[in-house]
Parts: sequence; C-alpha cells; structure tokens
Amino acid sequence: MATPHVLKNAYLRVGGSDITSYLRSVKATIGYDERECTVMGNAAHWSIPGLEDWSIEVECNQDYTDNLLNELLDTWTGADAAVAIILKPNGATTSAANPKYTSNGRIFVDTPISGAVGDLATVSFTIKPGDGTALVRAVAD
Repeated sequence: MATPHVLKNAYLRVGGSDITSYLRSVKATIGYDERECTVMGNAAHWSIPGLEDWSIEVECNQDYTDNLLNELLDTWTGADAAVAIILKPNGATTSAANPKYTSNGRIFVDTPISGAVGDLATVSFTIKPGDGTALVRAVAD
C-alpha cells in the first residue's frame, strides 16, 4: 500500500538563499512540449515529447526587512543571470524519501504588495526555466 504524505516542511533555496521560513505553498510542475509526428497512413495521431517545460509556483509571507525576502525577490526578478534552485518536499536532507529537484531558474514577475486592509502581507511568484536546464530529480546530494 502506498504511504500518504502531508506536505508540511517543504524546503526551497533560491540563488543560494534558503527561503523556507517564508514558504506558505509551493507547486512544481514538469511537462513536455508535445510534438506531433503523424504521417499519411497512420490510423491515429502520433506524438513524441519535445523540450521539457517546468515551473515552480511559490507563495510566501512577505518580509520587508532590509536584506530579506522583499529585497531578495527584487534582486532576482528580471535578473540577467539565472539563479540556482533547490526544492525538496520535506526539509533540507536529501534521500530516496525526500528527493531534491534542482535547476537554474528566473523570476519574471514579482507581486511585492498584495492584499486588502487587515490581510497578511504575502508575495507570489513563479520560477521558470532560466538557461535551458531541466528540473532534475535526485535522491542524494
């Protein structure tokens, strides 16, 4: 029987900075461009996977303190160079039961201020492929 897991200690490092303590939610998606190869004589469509396309959607508690999350996001958003990404479902230790996903990514849009009166200040952003590198799964460092 499969072992169910509750996501309650995800780990996210962006550009060398551990932002886990701000993390409210995270969603990693990996897909592939579909390339159709159908030719005359086929009875059905025929497709193969093309290039990988991945994204990591992140929601964090905002922190405007000097040198913390808001300033880090400002530095990463629209940066010329891609930043290293490490994502794990359960804490910093990598294992077969806690694989790490790594790549180099970019942030194109930041929402530094979002909410209504009395709301908790949060920030949402999406990390996308930054240099043609796939999002790689590994079970050891």
